[in-house]
Amino acid sequence: MVGSFDPNDKTAFPNSTLDISGDRWLTYLIRFQNTGTASAEHIFITDTLSASLDWSTFNLLSYSHQPLTQVYNDGLVKFSFPHINLPDSNTNEPASHGYVQYKIRAKDSLAIGSSIENTANIFFDFNAPVITNTTSNAVINCSIPPTIITASICNGDDYSLNGVLYYNDGTYQQKLITSFGCDSIIELQLTVSSITNTISQSSAILQTTASGSAYQWIDCATNTAISGATNSTYQPTQSGDYAVAVTYGNCIDTSACFSFSMVGLPSSIGADVIFQTRYNSNSDQIQLHAEKLKGNKGVLRLMDISGRIIFQKLIENITAGNLDIEIPAKGMNAGIYLVNLITELDNISGKVVKY
Repeated sequence: MVGSFDPNDKTAFPNSTLDISGDRWLTYLIRFQNTGTASAEHIFITDTLSASLDWSTFNLLSYSHQPLTQVYNDGLVKFSFPHINLPDSNTNEPASHGYVQYKIRAKDSLAIGSSIENTANIFFDFNAPVITNTTSNAVINCSIPPTIITASICNGDDYSLNGVLYYNDGTYQQKLITSFGCDSIIELQLTVSSITNTISQSSAILQTTASGSAYQWIDCATNTAISGATNSTYQPTQSGDYAVAVTYGNCIDTSACFSFSMVGLPSSIGADVIFQTRYNSNSDQIQLHAEKLKGNKGVLRLMDISGRIIFQKLIENITAGNLDIEIPAKGMNAGIYLVNLITELDNISGKVVKY
């Protein structure tokens, strides 16, 4: 007695998954080969279609030999090759092969994560069926909306996303591949917060061009914050280099150092400015009276004739150009002293004698 058998083979395209966001079509290929010792006179294949498939969309695509194709109401498909007389592989290996290919559409109601499985049975003459491998397609949905990431960084910083660094304003996209082979889009909407923080000088007043929620002036010589100097303007009490740190949002920007000199500040002494100083021996204080000043805050200094500063005070209560203030003179030697007042627009000096 001689017989025939088939090693079986069935494949599906796409392989392993089915993206229902696409056209939902699956293409199946069933291959067979007569590896027996005699020709196979009759061959037929049965394929029970999955209930996840729309059986009405069955479409035969191609074949090696013309089959008689029957699709039954219960989803059974039968491919019959009567009198095929398929030679065995020992006699004629190239002619011992055969195949049938068809496509069919998946139903619209499939649940994500479900699977579509199919197995075929190949019958050679009167032999027991050869059962193919089972194809399996996991149902997935690749129509995934982009993942939006909104981020803000400070000027000079960077933002890291999956190992990629971003420095500038803009919208950036990264494409990732999921375990099912879907494209997953990540969209980064990046804003870089920046300000123009430079220092300008008006008379004896320093001012930043930046607008922020907090300010801190810094002495560049010591790189330390100046106590109380927390406004957008600052009036130095001595020559030196100064910077300002401006807070805006979650960012802090520090300006470049600005060189400030007490020398050469403008003077507004004239007929329209009244600047009077006198020593009161009863209270041991120097009394200062000024009218028609052009600034509303400033620095007051008392110096000896060598220029050594004996007393210094920030003045922030100049009202309507008028100022009255007393300078303690206790412990000072009798002699001539210089009283100097610097405002945003004035640099006024006068002499006083302690007796």
